[in-house]
Amino acid sequence: MKSFWLLALLAISLFLPRPAMGLEADQVLVVVNANAEGSVELGKYYCLARSVPEGRTVTLKTAAGYHVSRAAYDKEIAAPLREFLVANKLQDKIACIVLMYGVPVRVQGREPIAQANDVATLCRGLSQKADGRFAIDLAMLKTVTLSYPQPKSEGLEPLSALFEPPPADAGDKAQSLGAARGGAEEEFKKRLRLASALTDAGKRQIALRQLAALRRDTHGLAGLLAELDQYAKVSGVPSREELSSQVQALEKELAGLQNAQTPEDVRKAADLQLRLHGAIGMWGYCQGQLAQATTDDEDAAVDSELSLLWEENPASLHGFRPNALNWRFLYAGQKAPNLPAKMVMACRIDGPSAKDALRIVKDSVFVENDKEKGLTGKFYIDSGWPQQPGPGYAECDRLLLNLAEIIKRTTTIPVVLDTSPAVFAEGACPDAALYVGWYSLRKYVPAFTWARGAVGWHIASFEAEDLRNPKSDTWCVKMIQNGVTATLGPVNEPYLAAFPLPHEFFGLLLTGKYTAAECYWRTVPFTSWRMSFIADPLYNPFKLHPQLDPSKLPPEWKGPVAATAPAK
Repeated sequence: MKSFWLLALLAISLFLPRPAMGLEADQVLVVVNANAEGSVELGKYYCLARSVPEGRTVTLKTAAGYHVSRAAYDKEIAAPLREFLVANKLQDKIACIVLMYGVPVRVQGREPIAQANDVATLCRGLSQKADGRFAIDLAMLKTVTLSYPQPKSEGLEPLSALFEPPPADAGDKAQSLGAARGGAEEEFKKRLRLASALTDAGKRQIALRQLAALRRDTHGLAGLLAELDQYAKVSGVPSREELSSQVQALEKELAGLQNAQTPEDVRKAADLQLRLHGAIGMWGYCQGQLAQATTDDEDAAVDSELSLLWEENPASLHGFRPNALNWRFLYAGQKAPNLPAKMVMACRIDGPSAKDALRIVKDSVFVENDKEKGLTGKFYIDSGWPQQPGPGYAECDRLLLNLAEIIKRTTTIPVVLDTSPAVFAEGACPDAALYVGWYSLRKYVPAFTWARGAVGWHIASFEAEDLRNPKSDTWCVKMIQNGVTATLGPVNEPYLAAFPLPHEFFGLLLTGKYTAAECYWRTVPFTSWRMSFIADPLYNPFKLHPQLDPSKLPPEWKGPVAATAPAK
């Protein structure tokens, strides 16, 4: 199968319509904050340095710190930008919004109402009970066909009448039911096969009755009804008619609580879910209620949120949205639910000080205009999967190894690859022009001497959470302070799949056909999320000295890593 990578480069580089290629200065909107010292001056300097036309600057009056409330973001940032663009008939002209130092970095979630807080507290507790209950069920499940206690009840409950007591700490070992469910289902299948194969009729009846009782507890009456054929002749199992009648009555009662909002009604609905769909049903219901009642995942990087500037009433503030500018959607025709209809690129020229932000602009212009060499130096790639469990970790590491191999084979850039679990050691990376690697959480290691114009980023959570703190040890802060010109990082836990795939981002950058903003927005998977891109959007370090011919790239680079793996 052809790799996503080859398709991406061919689609973008060979068949992309000419007007969409190469972000130009007159397509950039510069945003400054009148309340932040140095912001307006930096914006003026940038416009002069990049020949941004007059009438392409918006001066906001908003919070000067790192955070901005959701209400203030809507009123003081998003609304004025929309009004400016519409008033000046620029809504179809501006392709990228660049935020100058002083514009807030992270927009917070909405303030939850008191009742929602009560519901959230209730649902967290019920979710924990479901996790513990499921863990005890799983412990008992693993004893089926290993011991055969005589039933002490006529029916399927209580479970204590059908099983030996589970280990005292079984509930304490609970993991999230969402993570445990798949393994439990396989265990159910295994135990059902073993029980059905028993030649001793008495033992078979005991084992199958235990399984029916556990099915009722984990999946509820509806779950038992769905699999009744496997237990129909087992002592103590209700008839199909009895189960159907009970299920219908519970469904009718639950329908009356479909729009439950008070803690009392939510608790009633959760209890009905437990009876109808078991611990799994109650857990799922509580998770859904938590998503509605909490605003924990409504935060985002301001630049990421601004990409949805034209969606005044987003479908949902919860979590991330797929990035409609990603090449898979824009050029390869892939579909995704909740895909934004219209987007604009956004990034920021920022750092722990206005001086750092100014240096980013100066270095970008200098390197881009260097006709003799442009950006030169070594490409440092730090793989070495930390061997921690989680979907996507091994795949991400494989992509880093592939990136190193392809850069070695198809460019003249010297590549230094580290495959040990530890990151590059202090002082080990002189003349660093490019960098990508992992994993040192919130702890920058001064391994690098950065070439002027360097582009690099570290795959780890929270690395932009202290972007305005000069004393922070996070990677974004230290990389900028030490000379990196373009980087990216999350303002909160982003999950691994929120990062651009390194081979796509650097592949596009090395062709010299795309600016930094285009490379980022063609490859970052999500928008309205926690990733921030810190760079001059017009920066194109390989414009005069391209290193990769897209048509000659090999096919072995694969597609995206799992969308559920945390960065750590």
